[in-house]
Amino acid sequence: LLFSTCDFFGRIMSNFMKLPIDSIWPSVILSFMRTIFIPLIMLCNANPRHNLPILINNDQWYAVIISVFGFTNGIVSNITMTSIPYFVDKHEQEVASSLMITFLGIGISTGSLISFAMVNLL
Repeated sequence: LLFSTCDFFGRIMSNFMKLPIDSIWPSVILSFMRTIFIPLIMLCNANPRHNLPILINNDQWYAVIISVFGFTNGIVSNITMTSIPYFVDKHEQEVASSLMITFLGIGISTGSLISFAMVNLL
């Protein structure tokens, strides 16, 4: 619930942000910068714990990490989705939108499957 709420507010906030539309690189860089959250979340106090130590024992820090992760997810995903029409020709916009939604679904499904392996890594 916390991630989804922060994702929602990130999507709203992205409407007020002005990123350069002439390049896709700001979105790519922001996406790769978000990978820092993966080890941070894995080092939080999550159970079952078999392999990794708990370095972030405070649940408030976990909530902050999840909040920032959700907020940045909303910003990056909304900026990416809304800027794609500027990068393709007019007659390719429908295909680009379909591909975008297809890969969004594949990404969500893959993330769900990987989450089972992540629990075993803990």
